[in-house]
Amino acid sequence: AHDLKRVYKVPKDDSSSYSSVHVIIEAECGADGNRVSAHCEIQLRSVFEEAWSEINHRLVYAPTKRGKALDPDAMQTAFAAGPAEWQHHLDALKSLTDGCAQYADLIRRPFLEQLAEPRERPPQSSEKFAEIAPAFRGCGEQVRKAVDKAFKLRDSADSRPPGKDGKGDQFAEAAKAFADALDALEADQACSERVELRHLLLEERAYCLLYSGNAELKGQAEQIFLDLVTTGTGSYKTYLRYAQIKRDAGEFDEARTLLMEALQRARTTPGSENSMFVITRNLGYVCWKISNLATALDDRKALLSEAISHTREALTFASPTRRANGLNNLLYYLWELADLTDESEELAEQIRRTLTEFKAALVPEKATLRELDTLMRVEHCYGDKTEAGAIAHKLSSRLRKKMDAQGSAPSPRTTGRLERLKSLTPDEQDMYLYAQEVLTEETSVG
Repeated sequence: AHDLKRVYKVPKDDSSSYSSVHVIIEAECGADGNRVSAHCEIQLRSVFEEAWSEINHRLVYAPTKRGKALDPDAMQTAFAAGPAEWQHHLDALKSLTDGCAQYADLIRRPFLEQLAEPRERPPQSSEKFAEIAPAFRGCGEQVRKAVDKAFKLRDSADSRPPGKDGKGDQFAEAAKAFADALDALEADQACSERVELRHLLLEERAYCLLYSGNAELKGQAEQIFLDLVTTGTGSYKTYLRYAQIKRDAGEFDEARTLLMEALQRARTTPGSENSMFVITRNLGYVCWKISNLATALDDRKALLSEAISHTREALTFASPTRRANGLNNLLYYLWELADLTDESEELAEQIRRTLTEFKAALVPEKATLRELDTLMRVEHCYGDKTEAGAIAHKLSSRLRKKMDAQGSAPSPRTTGRLERLKSLTPDEQDMYLYAQEVLTEETSVG
């Protein structure tokens, strides 16, 4: 048994560049009547601090300790000149290792944030009320009116621009209207398909709760989807929406399983063509995300090949406005697969063909940062390097403007530049750093 008495941090010696944190833990240990006071020291430092400390220990600490033990007077004379000069070099080395630690954190942080942070995406209902309304013809007038009101509120919330004030409140109001419609349906004994219609209204209520902007209501949405999936009574839309929740939570393996079930159900459901693009595109995306987490090269390549296959299928369902989005994903997955594969002219030709299709579908003045990033990378490796440089300039300029708008002042110091980059999202940081590589290569060639 033990009783913790005190935990305290050892004061730092400001005369040294040593920056590891030392914590002392004091406790009483042992059985009653035979207790002793014990102390434990914990040293906290990064791997870069450990490297610097090892060099400092061998050059300064250990020789000093040995010298003082053997001949204190001689050591004091010898130590007067050498270590003072060494200390300047050690201080410079410490600045470099601190910069390396910050850069390593910059590389590592996007990976952790992608797993930990849910990504907010604009809501997009899969069907319009006109497509669903015929299912309620056998219900009483009160049910039809309640359902009509709920869907109109849902469509109104859907059409409100993302980020607009009140959008979440509109979805919450629509969710309440769907609850009223469910109550009306429960009271309508004449309706012959109450069970199926109840599931449909539950799905729509959960969808509205999901985008209400309220954490408690989002939890209710997830529970509704889970209940429908667990009982096997949900439609392909239930599996799709529940998969999107898991995807945004970083639970990609579970999202993949749910999307495969959604795909199987959608294939046998008439009128599901509008949702097939969303399902297969999402399947491609989660397979790509899982490939990034895989450690075995063969597993990564297999998952990327699966992502490519699903995205190709998504393009067969893509409307003209969605085609650029699908081609962007396909091109990026192909580019990443090529990076893991031995030189293959067949794969290179696929990439060049897809690049041509993507450029034809893309509206340059409306290109997103992600689309510019894909275009830059593929042009750099398989297309026109001059064009890649021009895109890198454009991408860098847009990202710098974003950093400026967020109050990150330019700095010539490495640590200042790293802090400035942290104002971008992890994906944007990766885009910016790759663009700098392209621009650096362009300058060296020039």
